[in-house]
Amino acid sequence: MTSPQPRERPPKIGVTFLAWLNIYQTVKQVVQDAVAPEIQALKGEIVGLRGEINGVKGEIVGVRGEIQGLKGEINGLSNRMDSLEKRLDNRIDSLEKGFDGRVDSLEKHMEDKFSALEKHMEDKFSALEKRIGGLERQLDIAFDVRERLAAVEAQLKHR
Repeated sequence: MTSPQPRERPPKIGVTFLAWLNIYQTVKQVVQDAVAPEIQALKGEIVGLRGEINGVKGEIVGVRGEIQGLKGEINGLSNRMDSLEKRLDNRIDSLEKGFDGRVDSLEKHMEDKFSALEKHMEDKFSALEKRIGGLERQLDIAFDVRERLAAVEAQLKHR
């Protein structure tokens, strides 16, 4: 045996439901009157902020571009300084070689002059020594002549 199934009751729209519907309508109206304009204002502000953010992003991109430009200029200046440094080093090396060459040439010239002076002085000293040697011989001869003269005078006095 089966038990009879209860019948389903059709829903009744009662007073409670109508009260809730009335509250819902009131809340909906309050939201539309009070909150919706605020939400619309916030949406407007968000759109404005997005515009400002995009503007700031554009400025950042511009600043980054300027920074890249400055980096390029710095690299260019650095390369130019390197080039100038190399040119200066080459010029200094060239001057140094020229100076060394001139110093070597001057040293050689001075050595030649001193060698010539030394030879000249040696020649003069040699000539002076020969002359002094000649004078010593003449002096010896003069002393011999004097002694002989003295001997001859002594002999003449004794006579």
